[in-house]
Amino acid sequence: MALTARERDQRRRQIVISDYSVCYTCRQTGLTAENLFCPVCGFPQRGTQQEQYKFIVDQRVKRSTIRASEDVVSRGRTYMFIVAGLNMLSFASGDTLSIIIGLIISSIYLGLAFWAGKNPFPALLTALLFYVSLQLFIAMIDIEYFLSGVLLKIAVAGTLLYAIYAVKDVERMRKELPEGRNANGANDG
Repeated sequence: MALTARERDQRRRQIVISDYSVCYTCRQTGLTAENLFCPVCGFPQRGTQQEQYKFIVDQRVKRSTIRASEDVVSRGRTYMFIVAGLNMLSFASGDTLSIIIGLIISSIYLGLAFWAGKNPFPALLTALLFYVSLQLFIAMIDIEYFLSGVLLKIAVAGTLLYAIYAVKDVERMRKELPEGRNANGANDG
């Protein structure tokens, strides 16, 4: 007898746990009959199929959100590289002192962009504070120069701020994920 598409879909979604002493998602061992939920990741080891499936779907949604947030952080880093380049271009046509100042500022942005690859939150926060402070300083010296690209400056500051919030979301969601799985959902180990 052939199965309907709905029945095939339900069978595919069915979670089969052969050993209740090992968590289905994080592979924690030593679970007992009293462990309705995994003490490490919270998977409803002895729950209903619906509870187990919902848990797995929720984890996949969190992983997907983490990947999207990581893309935002990556864009924040890219903007820092762009700001470094644009900053250097804006100082390049000046005298020697202007070129040196431009090199120093661009080097700071480059250093922050590379640092954001390892530790994004403090790097992006520092970049935002440095960027806003520098723009305010420029506005005090030459308001016309500041106003000439104000929309781009607001966009850069907004992107950095958004990336900072994304970093915090990634950190929070990573803490909520089971430790036995990596960001792609595959087992570590």
